[in-house]
Formats: sequence, C-alpha cells, structure tokens
Amino acid sequence: MDTLADFLARHERILLMFSAGKDSAAVLKLLRPHLARVMVTWVNPGHPYPETLDYMSHVQRSVPHFQMVLGQQPAFVARHGHPADLVPFEATPLGRIAADTSAPMLVPLEVCCRANLWGPMRQAVIDYGATGCIRGDKACDPLHANVVHGEVREGVEYHFPLLHWSDDQVREYVGDDIPASYRRGLRTSLDCMNCTAYLHENPGRLADLREHYPQAWAEVQPIVHWMRDITRRHLTAMEAA
Repeated sequence: MDTLADFLARHERILLMFSAGKDSAAVLKLLRPHLARVMVTWVNPGHPYPETLDYMSHVQRSVPHFQMVLGQQPAFVARHGHPADLVPFEATPLGRIAADTSAPMLVPLEVCCRANLWGPMRQAVIDYGATGCIRGDKACDPLHANVVHGEVREGVEYHFPLLHWSDDQVREYVGDDIPASYRRGLRTSLDCMNCTAYLHENPGRLADLREHYPQAWAEVQPIVHWMRDITRRHLTAMEAA
C-alpha cells in the first residue's frame, strides 16, 4: 500500500486498465478510497458475454469515472479468422489454398488481441493523457504483460499493486465481489464469447459456453472440432516420423 500511495502521489492523470477478471476486481477494491482520481477503463473487444456487460454496468455505477473503449472483433474475425493457440498450416491463407479450402481461417491469438484489446487500450491511455497506469498483473500469472512493474513507456509509468499476490490471496480479498464466472470454476476473465484461444489458461471455458450460451457455442463448435482433429493428425504424423 505504501508503494501504491507513492505512485498515486506522483501522478495526476491515472488510468486503471480494467477487465472482468478477479485481479481487476481486487485492484478496484484497493483503489476505492482514491477512485475520484482514477479513470476506470474497460476495452469491450466487440463480442462480449452478456454477464460481462451486466458486470461492467454494475462497476460503472459504482465509480466516479468510467469509460468503455470498443474494439472491432466481429469484423476482424470475419476478415482474418478466429484466434487460436496453435495455427496449423491448413488454416493460414496459403494453406487454405494449397491444402484444404474447407479449413477455417485462424490467426495467432496475439494478433486478434493486439487488434481488438491491447491496441485500443494503448490508444485509450494516449487519448486520456495518462501518466500513470495501474494493472492487475501478478508475478505468478502464466501469461505476462509486455510491460513490467515500474516501467515507464511512452511517458507512462505502470504500476502492478498485486505483483506479489497469489491467486488465493486475490480470491480471499475480493470475496463475494468476484465475478460470477469464477464461482462456476473458470479461471480468467470472460472477454469475447466466440474466442477459440487461451484454452490452456482457462480450461472449461468452452464447456461453460456450451452449457450457458448454446447459441454462441454453435458458432465456435465446428472450428474447435476442426482444430482438435487437425492437431491430432499432425501429432500422429510427428509420432510416426
């Protein structure tokens, strides 16, 4: 808390990079006494879960300053394909021509997130004129941000108040304010309903989609099944090599 207080004292325009995840909920709770000085910013990539919209509406009503930045994920997916943790050759533009034109178009997950999540958030930081940004990143997270705690990039200092927290500490601190998806057993925030990536980071998300949002599951089911089948085929070929 001392380092957070020092950070707040150094900056006049502060932006909280907010998501529908438990870590963001914890940071928001930490910042409650200081929210009059903080712009809470959420990037809606463009295809949100209904429960995420409800959650963000609740957050917006509870803070003095809130902004939603809109991405263009549906148009991006229609043009470039769904995101994937692994992109087989058959799902690339050249591969769809050379090998199997019935394959879905896929792009590496970071390409989709950069266009519809990280890029819009960076622009929001610039447009707001922030000199300090707060994020919920932790050292124990399996995926790490492209900035580090205390770094100054493009004139903006980044601060991670949960850096040395564990997941269990976050859950205990957030308590009943944790987003509903975590109470169902999911591990990360719910961003795009039709996301076909981050399967290792959030196991069970697609099963949860099938149970709670069957119409959205119907969109991604053929893509996920194709990804499964083609991966098995490539693994079999590798094992036989």
